[in-house]
Amino acid sequence: MCAGRIVQVGRGEDLYRAPAHPFVAEFLGRVNRLERAPEAIAQGVVRLGGSTLPCPAAWQSHAMLLVRPEDVEVSAPRPDWGAAIVERRTFLGDRVQLQLRVQDQPVLVADVGRDNPFGPGDPVGLRVHPDRLMTSQEPSA
Repeated sequence: MCAGRIVQVGRGEDLYRAPAHPFVAEFLGRVNRLERAPEAIAQGVVRLGGSTLPCPAAWQSHAMLLVRPEDVEVSAPRPDWGAAIVERRTFLGDRVQLQLRVQDQPVLVADVGRDNPFGPGDPVGLRVHPDRLMTSQEPSA
């Protein structure tokens, strides 16, 4: 419920993975915001650290998309992935949270395995599969 109205009904896992409303996405967990410049919208892509990924057809006109921290993949720098610099590393027991400075986005949070070797100042590669992107706009009534 959002402001006294039901915005989505479903199984918890479905609501978490495929929210139809940004309130549902944020209520059920943490999200990163991926901004899209007008050129990226016109080209149907999302820019991420110097790389591009296709924007899902349903959200082609959206200026912002959401992605969960666990859906941001991090590796050693790779030519076919985006680039970022680790700003902060926080050990959380079963996982590590990395704050990433990305050229064309706000700071992103990535949840990675606890044995991930990267720390502050390290350059890394990052990628997000397009099917993990979520809407940031309320559906029209």
